[in-house]
Amino acid sequence: MYNDTCKKLERNSMFNEARNAPDRFLLFSHSRNTIMIDSSFINRDFSDEGQFSLQILNQNKIENFIYSLDVLLEYLFKECQLSQNIIQRLHAQMNSTGHLIENGILQDIQRWIHSTDQMFHCETKIAIETVSNKKSLFDSDSLAGLQEEAYYIISYNIDQFGINIISDFQVIERISKDSIHSVLAAIKNEINWFHSAKKSLSKDLDSCEVVFNSYSSGLFFHEFLGHFLETDHFFRSPLNREKVWKFSRELTIFENYLTLETFDDNGDPITKNIPLIRNGEILDLLSSRSDQQHSHNTGNGRRENPKMPVITRMRSMFVQPGRTSEENHIKTINKGIYIHKIGMGEVNIFTGDFSVEVSQASLIESGKYTAPLEPFHLYLDIRHFFDKEIIFCSNSNEYHSLCGKKGATVKVKYISPSIIIKGLGNAIH
Repeated sequence: MYNDTCKKLERNSMFNEARNAPDRFLLFSHSRNTIMIDSSFINRDFSDEGQFSLQILNQNKIENFIYSLDVLLEYLFKECQLSQNIIQRLHAQMNSTGHLIENGILQDIQRWIHSTDQMFHCETKIAIETVSNKKSLFDSDSLAGLQEEAYYIISYNIDQFGINIISDFQVIERISKDSIHSVLAAIKNEINWFHSAKKSLSKDLDSCEVVFNSYSSGLFFHEFLGHFLETDHFFRSPLNREKVWKFSRELTIFENYLTLETFDDNGDPITKNIPLIRNGEILDLLSSRSDQQHSHNTGNGRRENPKMPVITRMRSMFVQPGRTSEENHIKTINKGIYIHKIGMGEVNIFTGDFSVEVSQASLIESGKYTAPLEPFHLYLDIRHFFDKEIIFCSNSNEYHSLCGKKGATVKVKYISPSIIIKGLGNAIH
């Protein structure tokens, strides 16, 4: 197996260059393991053996090779003449295991499912998927850096009388009794919301104020503005054709905010705390090696796994909070909508159109929440957003989610306050 692989690699000019004059290497491992839980069983059998790739970074060129870890390490040792010490350290790093979920936590989840199913006469299934990415950047003499990202995707499906009523997921960075109980409480609230009596939206919404809680506002800015500020999108979007890029003066957004990572999936350094928008003006864009002809490389090249290409992606977004108390401002609203939860949203980067389903919202009348609302959609155009008045609240919370682009899904983080937008009535359908 190794000899056959070496012949294939040696026929590649990039490997020959690397053997003679290597710059740097990037070794990437990706694994996913899933535990399925319902009221009667806990199944740990859904796991993979991991995927491994080696990128050779040489003379501004990158090529990606996918083989087993043993083959890649043996090639680096025999053909690229890396030291035995580096090979042993790489082997230990990439093979290390962890992130195991305690049986007690799984049993707590199972007991919660059993109780919930009895209470609501439903059938609940929960899957916990552990995702682990390890990346080691090195040259022939030393290891330059090791980065490890691990997170958990908790998916839940709830059926009632044979019909699926709820299907969604949450992303958390750490598994503990507290974090799991928080997720389970949110799922239970969602079931209660589903069964609550809801009111249809009236058509008189012109003067309506729309309040996004901190979770919804973070996802909103990520989807509605963030994707337009990725260089592979920006230069094909309506923003590139506008003479003035000016949003609400209160809007300030940073990307790669407080990230602990130092290099991206091309091995390039990450620019931290990038001021994308300050006081409503676009100051910078996100880019990577693949599209840096339009902008300087900010180190935002990311990929889901070794088989996926590296493309420009958001990583960690921070929306600067304001000074307004959310609670106090709501008391001043005569007629408004409070958004608790929105979906992932769809963005057309060519036209500037954006749509998102609002799955949970409440009606505000005379400063009070009066009724849950039926789900509805928001339809917006990025150009119509320039003149919207936005009030930024003083609260701020951190959330993790998944972001899809060009068929690849990566974890993203956003820290955002609650916001109030006036004049969105014509966008509600």
